[in-house]
Order: sequence, then C-alpha cells, then structure tokens
Amino acid sequence: MKKLEDIPRKNMFEVPEGYFDQLPGRIQARIAAESPSRSASWMWKGALRYALPVLLAAAVFAGWWLRNGPEDPEAILASIETEQLVAYLEENGLVTEELIPYGELTTEDAAAIESEVYETTFDESELEMLLDELTLDIND
Repeated sequence: MKKLEDIPRKNMFEVPEGYFDQLPGRIQARIAAESPSRSASWMWKGALRYALPVLLAAAVFAGWWLRNGPEDPEAILASIETEQLVAYLEENGLVTEELIPYGELTTEDAAAIESEVYETTFDESELEMLLDELTLDIND
C-alpha cells in the first residue's frame, strides 16, 4: 500500500502571470459597473411597492375626512335631549359649581332654565312612582 508521502507532488493548476495582481481591480470594476443600476432600480421598485398604497390610502382618508369632517360641537350638543344631559350630569356627580367656569349664563338664560325646571308637571302615576322610590330610599 502506498503512503501519502510516496505520491509525487505535482502542481495541476497554473495561474497566468500577474493574475493576483490584477484581481482586486477587476472585482472592483465589476462591482462599480453593476451596483448603481441595480440598487437604483431596486430602490424605486421598493419605494413604489410600499409607498404608493400608503399614499393612496392617505388620499382616500383625506377625501373622506374633508367630506364628512367633524361637526360643530354646538350642533352635536343641540342634538342631545335635555333629559339625557341631566341624567348624565346626575350620574357623574357634576354640580353647577363645576360647570360654571365653562360658560357664563346671562340673566335671561338663567330665568329660562329656572322657569323650565319649576314648570315641570308630573302625572299622578309619576308622582306615586317617585314617592314609592323615596320611601324605599328612606327605609333602606
């Protein structure tokens, strides 16, 4: 059996003269020639692929917002019934002193509110129901 040391060494590959001296320059020339066109085209394709749908969605949202924009707060408040507002204020424990800084009442406004409150009338069934609730609250 032959040993590895017994096999004669032979150089099977031959390198052209000055090959390794020119190799870095060749590689750099290929990279420089290919890079700008590839990266620029890839960048534009990527930008169009992701930015275009986002811009389209933003344009649609902006159009919807301009068409159905926010309503006037006073119009929204006017659309809510007085009973609902009173129930909300009572439920959340807001008192008149807390609401005064938000709007100044004129004498006419205060008189109108007072007359509306004191002119409220109840049917006999409503009065009986209120009295029953009051007696239940007192007994508890």
